[in-house]
Amino acid sequence: MPFADAQSSGKVNALVAAISISLSGTVTKGDLVGYSGGWKRADSDLAAGPIVPVVVALKDGVSGDIIKACAVAIVGERYSGGTDGAAMYCSGSPGQITDSEPGASAYRGRVGVMLSSSEAILDLPAIQQAHRLFISHIIDINGTAVDAHFFVATQKVKVKDIQACPTVAGTDAGAVSATVTRCQGVEAPPNGDDLLGATKINLKGTADTVQDPALTDTVANLILSAGDRLAVDVTGALTAVVCVVTVELEIVEG
Repeated sequence: MPFADAQSSGKVNALVAAISISLSGTVTKGDLVGYSGGWKRADSDLAAGPIVPVVVALKDGVSGDIIKACAVAIVGERYSGGTDGAAMYCSGSPGQITDSEPGASAYRGRVGVMLSSSEAILDLPAIQQAHRLFISHIIDINGTAVDAHFFVATQKVKVKDIQACPTVAGTDAGAVSATVTRCQGVEAPPNGDDLLGATKINLKGTADTVQDPALTDTVANLILSAGDRLAVDVTGALTAVVCVVTVELEIVEG
């Protein structure tokens, strides 16, 4: 049975001191609540920009009500189909949580962990800490193909997104592309695990235009342990190519 957040009034136990907030929208007990022109249901992918979760509502309320809320709570009796220990995220359905990580354009911080199939601990202060980092590698080849490592993991991390932007597009007549690989042990860049799906970075793509190719479906390959490396593997004649590749990483706890 897939995970579901019924958003009905569940059981909420505050684990830290409660605060009072004045609502600017309807909330249900156990909802994730953030601030955007007032306190309202959090939303990971609101078109106008995510409403980042800050607290958990401790009671139902409507716009104009003053309710109690807290940053750390155990919430139950509104969830079903959860997996013990599964990371939970702010949903695109306002106020709810989900076990499906939101996409690259959404707020993707973890908001808690399932304790059972129907109960979760939501710990928002931990989520607001910096758990992500960004690294970049500039391909400036001008005719000489160089596959190169550009990052060595010092702790366990997960690749969350890969984007690229050519400054100068390649001019060779043939296809010119690049991918990012995960290298382990003594693997050279071309021998690592390809971290992109079928679509690669097009090094002859339009200059100054961001490319955001999909990651591989092999999720295990996106995890780097200490000592693993990221590398760029290029294909084709890189005449005139200048391109920056940026990788977003998330620190994996434990």
